[in-house]
Amino acid sequence: MISYAKDVPLVTDISTILYIKETLGLGGSYRANNKLAAGIITLNLDQVHIGYSYQFNTSSNNLGGFNLATHEVTLSYRFGKGITKRKLL
Repeated sequence: MISYAKDVPLVTDISTILYIKETLGLGGSYRANNKLAAGIITLNLDQVHIGYSYQFNTSSNNLGGFNLATHEVTLSYRFGKGITKRKLL
């Protein structure tokens, strides 16, 4: 994703999550303008979704030293019937 607003620096984000049997998701993210990377893991259990990500700075002066990392935990619940799974042809 690339985003731009007047008087704000251009922001470039690249992220992906690969799912194993539509249940376990493993992925990563990178924000180019401020050199932030993240590891992502998600778990889908019918109507409950649990996720965790760990974001850290990858600039050369922070690697191996003091790093202000961010932890994020998500929990969501889908009301109603479960998701109908479709098969791809």
